[in-house]
Amino acid sequence: KEQTKTGNPIFLITHHNIPDTVYGGSDWGAEQVRQAAFRMQRRGYREEQVDALLGFMRSDAVYHRYIDEVVILLGTGLRISEMCGLTEADIDLTNRVIFVDHQLARAVGGGYRVDEPKTESGRRYIYMTDEVMAAFEHVMASRPKAKPLSVDGRTGFIFLNRDGLPRVGGDYDRVFRGLRGKYAKKGKMELPDGMTPHTLRHTFCTEMAKAG
Repeated sequence: KEQTKTGNPIFLITHHNIPDTVYGGSDWGAEQVRQAAFRMQRRGYREEQVDALLGFMRSDAVYHRYIDEVVILLGTGLRISEMCGLTEADIDLTNRVIFVDHQLARAVGGGYRVDEPKTESGRRYIYMTDEVMAAFEHVMASRPKAKPLSVDGRTGFIFLNRDGLPRVGGDYDRVFRGLRGKYAKKGKMELPDGMTPHTLRHTFCTEMAKAG
């Protein structure tokens, strides 16, 4: 692995050791990814802001329990619905790879639905850094006992609520609203307004652009 210019270990990622499909799918080349990343650059967090946020979360009695998800989002660029849809079958800890080919969302009228990618580029493999792999291992070891559930044939969801049911994007939107409000009162460094899970995806793209 080659470290990025920022030095933040969450972003140990380069174009030299990971296939193009990790970044955007089979029809994305490295130059296309860089261009997209630069377009997103102003929307993400700087390294010192990431460090301040993670430091705050580690010491907070409530939000420390969500630090694994933040590390995963920062280190993979996953959409929140893609992260929520991950199952045990999608995680290969031996080869340090995440396979992404679907998203999980709340169905109209209740329950869940699985959405397939709209384009082939939505199907991709993502390499796991040490920090991301450790976060997945911790989530999988400490999650509640799952309730028997199959959503469009998919089982073994990784990110569960206290009832043993899969979390969805709306659950994390509420978490981030609370985190944003509490950090604004007690955090040591100002963060851009409107922090959401998608902000972390933008941050990942920015770091990827810096990595060249």
